[in-house]
Amino acid sequence: MAKVEFLYNGFKIDVHCNEYDTLENIILKFGSKIKKNIGNLCFLYGGQIINKHLTFIQLANSIDRQRKIISIIVTDNYNNSNTFEVLNENKKLKEKIIEANQKIESQKKEIQELKYQISMIKSEGMTQVNSLMEIIDKKDKQIKQLRDKPNNKNVNSVNFNDIKTVQFMSMDSKVHFAIACIGTETFSVVEEKLYKEYPEYRETNNVFLLKGNVIKRFKTINENGIKNGDTIILNADYYD
Repeated sequence: MAKVEFLYNGFKIDVHCNEYDTLENIILKFGSKIKKNIGNLCFLYGGQIINKHLTFIQLANSIDRQRKIISIIVTDNYNNSNTFEVLNENKKLKEKIIEANQKIESQKKEIQELKYQISMIKSEGMTQVNSLMEIIDKKDKQIKQLRDKPNNKNVNSVNFNDIKTVQFMSMDSKVHFAIACIGTETFSVVEEKLYKEYPEYRETNNVFLLKGNVIKRFKTINENGIKNGDTIILNADYYD
C-alpha cells in the first residue's frame, strides 16, 4: 500500500492507495473526504501542477517512490491565478535554458576542435593561428550571450523552488492556516490573502513575527528571510 498526503488549508488529509492507482482516482477520494468539488482546486507536486492521468508510481520521485508516500499541496483556484501564470512562464523559461545549454555544449566542442587545429598548424605560420583565435573569441562571446539570455527574462518568471508554503498561527489560537506564496511577493500581498480567509483581523492592529523578529510588510518574502514551511505568528491587538 502507498499513501498520499494532501496539504490543504493548514490541514493534512491522508488517502491510502495502490501504487498503480491513477492520481485522478486518488484525488476523487480526497474530494469525498473534504466534501468539496475538486474542479475548484489546484494540485501541486514538486512545484508543478500534477498530471492526473499518471499513476502514483509514475508521479513519485525516487525518494517518495521508495518510501511510498507523496505530499501534494492543494490550493483554491480562485486564489492562485498568479501561480498558474508563473508555472506556465517558468516552464517556457526552463525549456529556453535547456536549449541554451545545448548550444553552449555544441560551441564548447567547436572550440576544442579549433584549439586542436591550432596545435597542428602552428608551424605553418601565425596568420592562420590568429584567424582561428578570432573564431574562438567569437565563440566565447556567443557562449556568454547564451548564458546571459535566460537572465533577461521577465522578472515575473520564478524558479519552482521559489514557491513556498507558510503557516499562520495567531496568539489567540483562532488562526491556523497555510498559504502558498512566491518568494518575490511582498509580505503585504500574502497578508491580504490571510484577511480574505479571516476578515475579522482587518479590524485589529496586527504584528507578524518570525522566530521572534517583526516581519516588514513591504519587503518580499525572501527579503524577510521566510522559508518554505516556516510558521508566522500573528499578534493582534484589538482597537478600543
